[in-house]
Amino acid sequence: MAFKPVSMADSCSFVSTYDPAVDRARICERTIEEHPEWRESHFSEAQLRELAWQTFTINFAAKVGRDPAESLRLLVFKDGETPTKFVLGALSSEDFNRIIDETQETQVHRGAGNERLWRMFLHGLRGLENFPGEVKMRKVGDLEYVDTAWLRRTFIRDLRTVACQVGMVIMHYNALTEEEIKN
Repeated sequence: MAFKPVSMADSCSFVSTYDPAVDRARICERTIEEHPEWRESHFSEAQLRELAWQTFTINFAAKVGRDPAESLRLLVFKDGETPTKFVLGALSSEDFNRIIDETQETQVHRGAGNERLWRMFLHGLRGLENFPGEVKMRKVGDLEYVDTAWLRRTFIRDLRTVACQVGMVIMHYNALTEEEIKN
């Protein structure tokens, strides 16, 4: 197995399924059309939409885990709305390994998985496009990242779920091997 060479200058864009610009209804309609056998079942319309959304999100997670920019192709957006793009960057191997090591699940420390995703988000976010208001930035060497203190204040409560989804994508983006990219 060959390892993916990670350049600190690497970055890509990602759009969250939680973005208000995402047209969930049209995505569900498209997914239901791809599975005509579902219409023959005894599911209600609400159950069909829920099954379609679950099917879509499983497929979405698998594809953006390999290439986060796929989110822009897979998602459908409401007419006239523009989603927020999260610009994801490479983490240093020291930061990546430290986060993984410090957030191992144990009998004593449950919930470390969410902490891992939160910390990946804090350390790997390079920028936000189409985000309301001013985004505070910080310089790390020659690269700019979103300021972690600003992120902690901004991505609380409901936005914590978005942050954890983005953190998951950052983790996978930084962990891919060349063999996985070829597949």
